[in-house]
Amino acid sequence: MNQYICFLFLALGSAGVSEEYDYVRDTNRYVSLERGETMSIGKLDAAGNFDPDPRFHNLNVHGGLSSCPPYTLLNPRKEQVYEYRSGQLILGEIDKGGNFVPRVDSKVIAFKDYHYTEGSLRIYNLPGYYVRKGQSKRK
Repeated sequence: MNQYICFLFLALGSAGVSEEYDYVRDTNRYVSLERGETMSIGKLDAAGNFDPDPRFHNLNVHGGLSSCPPYTLLNPRKEQVYEYRSGQLILGEIDKGGNFVPRVDSKVIAFKDYHYTEGSLRIYNLPGYYVRKGQSKRK
């Protein structure tokens, strides 16, 4: 009987174990936001605010962007996301125009209480990224 319980515990325990991740703050990477027919490239500050680079502000989305630095698009599609604001997370959605619209009935949560896992609701303007514990951090 004890062997069966031990086996069951190990089988269930390993199936339910999720990977752990570390948060790495990174305010040096280039990101972009699309708003309708324009796009701006810049960086996020530590509070999650987008600071557009004057050289890449309000570019035509359909124009060539060959002289721009590599960037990550923050609002690529209509989806439910969190918005990061000075250590707090607000639930809402990216609308078809690329704007964040907060959900009125949602509860604001502290970023420290958010636990990232694979497939978690994305924080679209997070000033950093997650890596698996033990993996090297991106540069």
